[in-house]
Formats: sequence, C-alpha cells, structure tokens
Amino acid sequence: MPETVPIIALNLDYYDYCATGNFVFEEQKPLIQNGYTYEENGVYYCTSATQKGVYCYTYARNNPLIYTDPDGEWIHLVIGAVIGGIMNLMMNAQHLDKGWKGFGQAMAYFGIGAAAGALSAGIGAGVSTAIAGAGFSAGFIGTSTATVTGFLGSAAVAGSAAAAGSFITGAGNSWMQGNSFGKGLWDGTKASLINGTTAAITAGIFGGIDAAMNGRNFWTGDYKQYKLQLSQIASTDNGTIYEQYITPPGKPTIQNEDQYRVYYRPEDGKYGIRNYTEPGGYHYGPIDGVATSKHNNLVFKVPDGGRVKILFGGDVEFLNPTFARASAGLANINSLLTAGKVYEYGWMPLSKLDRGWEQLFIWALTIK
Repeated sequence: MPETVPIIALNLDYYDYCATGNFVFEEQKPLIQNGYTYEENGVYYCTSATQKGVYCYTYARNNPLIYTDPDGEWIHLVIGAVIGGIMNLMMNAQHLDKGWKGFGQAMAYFGIGAAAGALSAGIGAGVSTAIAGAGFSAGFIGTSTATVTGFLGSAAVAGSAAAAGSFITGAGNSWMQGNSFGKGLWDGTKASLINGTTAAITAGIFGGIDAAMNGRNFWTGDYKQYKLQLSQIASTDNGTIYEQYITPPGKPTIQNEDQYRVYYRPEDGKYGIRNYTEPGGYHYGPIDGVATSKHNNLVFKVPDGGRVKILFGGDVEFLNPTFARASAGLANINSLLTAGKVYEYGWMPLSKLDRGWEQLFIWALTIK
C-alpha cells in the first residue's frame, strides 16, 4: 500500500488525492486503495469484488476531494446483520432439533435474522439521508450519514426499517417451521404491518418530543421559518421608492438577504424535513455552518454563538460585533480566540471537517 500523508496545507501541483481523502505523491499513481483505483484521467475506478466500474463515487460527483471515504462504509450493515442473526437464533432456539440437523437449522435462523438486520439497518439509514436531502442509496451503503428528528422523520426511519426486517423474519421463520409459501408470505406481511406501525408510532413520539424540547417543530423537526417584512422608503433621489427589509426582532442566527435559499447545519447535528432559510428569511436556532450561493464546494463554518447575515451573492457577514471586528478584511479561514478557545471559521472544504457535515456540502451543490 502506498504511504499517504494527512490532508494539510500542501501544494496541489505536487500532490493529489486518493479515494480516502489523503494526499499521495505523483510517482505513486495509479493508486489502489480501499477498493478504488485512481487513473491519470482523474477518475476513480471501483476495483473491489462487490462493486466494479467507474461510478462508485456517483454520490460525490466522482469527487472524493470533497467527499471522502475513510471508514470503508457499510459497517452498519454488518452490525445489523450480526445483531439480527443472533436475536433471531435466540428467539427460535426452541424449534431446533439435536445434532447436525439442529446445527443446520441454527445457521438458517441466523441467516434469516442477519438478512433482516442488514436490510433494516440499510433502509433506516437510507430513509434518514433521503429525508435530509442526500439520497436513499448513499445512506443505505453508508457513504453519507444523517440524524433526523421530529415525528414524521423519526416515524419514517423506524417504521420502514422495522417493516422490512419483520417481513424477512416473519416469512423466513414461517417457512423454516414447515408452513406453505402462501402462509409464509402472510406471516411476513402481518409481522411487517404490526411491527412497522408500532415502531413508527413509538419512534415518532420520541422524535417529536426530542424536537419540541430543542425548539423545533414536533411534526417535522424543523425550526420555525421566519420571513423578513419589506417596507418601502422614499428617497430624495428623484422621488424613487426603494424597498428594504425590516430588521428582525431579537438576535437571529441567520438573516438571509440573498436571492437563494441558505442551507444550514444545526449545532446539534440533527436534520428536520427542511433545513434551510428562504430568501428574505431568518432563523433563530443555533448553527455550525451555512451553505450559500457563493460556493458549491465550500461551506462557511460559524464559531459557537456566531450569528450571520447572508448578503446578495452569497457572501457571509457576521452579525456579532465581536466576530465582525475580528474577521474584518479576512476572506478565508480565520482563527478566533473566544472564552479561552480558538475557533476555526470561514469557508472550508469537507476535508477540514468531519463526515457530519456531508449533508451541507450536498445541499451546496443544489443551490444554483
């Protein structure tokens, strides 16, 4: 395996990225790493046994420079399979015969539970990222992650996962016990409906309570959307009437004066059905960063307690006087000493942030 170095400030003329988000030296290409091969044409090819071809990085527009894959993905499917297999085997231990026949039955019950567990984990993750806006397939295989809140999102994630897994175990266990094909399908459908509904209602209630306790909408998990009011003012310039936004009450964390939506990453990392502020809107929930129309491959990281105004064209200006003074004249990444801590903030690529920021980068690509 070629030696790699962590992503730091290096000259891009002499280094390149591998699929895992590290720099590699020119003489090491083409590079094979974590199932991907880099070729001179700038395309990452899949070379793993499970996925071959050019488009394994479709979710990242074939650009692992921004979207990295440091952990190998799909570990949640393995965990779900192991837990599901063990649980199903334990629940059906009374049906096992003795000897080798019983061993074969045990493996079959374990396999049914493993399939159900993996499918449940994948569907739950896929629905979660789809609600957040990244797409089902990216979440299913683990190339993107998101945590949703609110009744509707939580119910959709838990209900779909439980329904899928319950159908597999219900039907598979029924067939293992000698029932007909039709009876197995009915048992699977019945288990899917009962367990899926129960999980959806239970998770929805807890998700809604979590959202409400954190100042969000009980049903959607969104922060309340606010709209700035326009007022007309007369000018001495030939009597022309101009429109301007009325200053919002209190201290919003986002004030959007751009012509496009502003997407934001909440400070708690949880997503509702919608995580954006409309043009002319403002937002009060605490945020970690925003994606605006200025860049589609960078997001603006906001320091703790920061409040920002999005200007026409997507530039970001601090509403906090202290932050505004500290960042005056600086366009890139800044360091700010506040309350004994040094915060990095400003326009950043995903390579400087953790994977919890992926959703914001995905949304940044859709603004224009």
